[in-house]
Amino acid sequence: MNWPWTNIKKKLDERREKADLGTSIRIDNIDDWFDEIRNKKYPWYEKIWNKIYFGTNDLVWNIYRFFNPCNKRIRKVIPNTWCDLSELTLRINFEIIKSFVEDEMDNVCWESTESHKEAAKWIRDSYQYITKERVQLQEDFDKALEHSSDNGRGLPYGERYKVPNEIEALIDKKDTEVLIGLATYRQFLWT
Repeated sequence: MNWPWTNIKKKLDERREKADLGTSIRIDNIDDWFDEIRNKKYPWYEKIWNKIYFGTNDLVWNIYRFFNPCNKRIRKVIPNTWCDLSELTLRINFEIIKSFVEDEMDNVCWESTESHKEAAKWIRDSYQYITKERVQLQEDFDKALEHSSDNGRGLPYGERYKVPNEIEALIDKKDTEVLIGLATYRQFLWT
């Protein structure tokens, strides 16, 4: 059982030493082994000890995770003010891709199968889009919108805002492709 303060490396080294000494058990039939575990009778004092021990472990982890929650990076993307769900969907999912590429992508062998190669290409392309191309498109949109507002007086809306609308449609199309790709390749984000 692990606690927040457990030294995982030390614990794994101890388990490796036990395995090297041959103190591990041999399981010939997994179903029989599960039946043996399921049907084992514990004495009353061991049942009480287990309830106290596991209850304490759960309580300690709940307190620890209250002050040190998982996925901090993705949680930080959620604003403390009102945000439309459409924008929140983009922020969270884009941050998932960015955090995977920056923190975990190097832990996977992407050359093992054709589907891994395809997923890696999609992940890298999406990361490139999110971090560079989308930022540039947003800047282009802002410039085009400013230019249309200043120079298009008297023109009909369709002509006046033609360029900003095209850029906005392109951003929306590429955002949708990334979100669909994330749903398609989500199983490859497991490391």
